[in-house]
Amino acid sequence: MAAITSMMIAIILWWYPNLVEGQKKSKQVLSMAFLSLFVWHILYFLNNTTSSPFDFSLFDVFIVFAVSIFMPLNYLYFNTLAKASTLNMQHAVHAALPIGIFLIALYQYFLPSLWIAEFILISLHVQMGIYWVMEVNLIQKLRNISKKGFIHINVHWLRWTVVYLVIQTMLFIPFFIFQIFGFYKTFSLESITIEAICGLFLSISLFLRPFLLFGIKDISHKELPSKIKTNPFTYPQTMVGKPKNINEDIIEIYMNSYHPYLKKDCTPALLAKELGISIDQLNNYLKRKNGLKFQDYVNLKRIQYSQNIIKEKAYHDMTMDLLAKESGFIDRHSFISSFKKHTGYNPSDYIKHFF
Repeated sequence: MAAITSMMIAIILWWYPNLVEGQKKSKQVLSMAFLSLFVWHILYFLNNTTSSPFDFSLFDVFIVFAVSIFMPLNYLYFNTLAKASTLNMQHAVHAALPIGIFLIALYQYFLPSLWIAEFILISLHVQMGIYWVMEVNLIQKLRNISKKGFIHINVHWLRWTVVYLVIQTMLFIPFFIFQIFGFYKTFSLESITIEAICGLFLSISLFLRPFLLFGIKDISHKELPSKIKTNPFTYPQTMVGKPKNINEDIIEIYMNSYHPYLKKDCTPALLAKELGISIDQLNNYLKRKNGLKFQDYVNLKRIQYSQNIIKEKAYHDMTMDLLAKESGFIDRHSFISSFKKHTGYNPSDYIKHFF
């Protein structure tokens, strides 16, 4: 059952159309992980029906490789998904240990040795434990970034990840309990049986989370890397290459690129100076283009900026006072008043109604 379900998951993950840009390769990496899980269990089944359990057959060599590659592929799934990257030469380092274990297993096949066989088994399960810790560390980093407000992680994906990681512990923990400490003598189940059950539940966990097939909306290359590298609340102080003459779009380009309205001392004189135009030119332009006075225009841009914070869900763990200050307002009262004036909603009602 573990082999059949893992094969089904591998096929579905590989071929199912993805609705979120940039996540297809990550799903295919996870598909390869479940393909290795299929090879692991099906070869183990065939090996037990064709040879003595005390032999180290050619089947065992490929079983060892399938076991050793499973956890690295799982880690690469989380890594490529979080960083929206595809497999490249930098990721090749994760193949070094599985290939090394495979070569040792091949040596064991031609020149059998009891201590080498034990070394292979211990190496496999230690490697699983190491990659499990790496996965937990990566997920924890994503959670911390989310708490700081730079991204918003899909809650359903995060819950599945926790369950998935808990199930993974049963791939390597039973070995140490049953084999190293000798508890296998008092239990009816062997570690390999528990590992097979674990593989079954790993596949079932994906069947119960179909949203993974469509793509995870809140983790994509359009969100995560930019929010890690660029704090959305920072902005440059001056404009490089100030224009000498105003044109149709220069103010909007400047306002949208450099957010001068977030400065508490944003005045017509300061903005005109940074643009290299006169105050009259600036006021005439705003009146003609938007029909607004300077202060109303600045408040409108601040409200739009606050709406972007809300749309990106970067307002999590923010108070209303902090959201107001990050949007360029002096206090929450002026922020709420201006927000209602331009949107028709209080900020809290706006968040509840639309998000």
